[in-house]
Amino acid sequence: MAYFTKEADFILIVAILGQPQLPQNHLK
Repeated sequence: MAYFTKEADFILIVAILGQPQLPQNHLK
């Protein structure tokens, strides 16, 4: 199951980096 978690984290990071135009990025 660890593999699935690692993949989920990667997808999450890609989703965040793939949407830099969002105003939420400014909060970061």
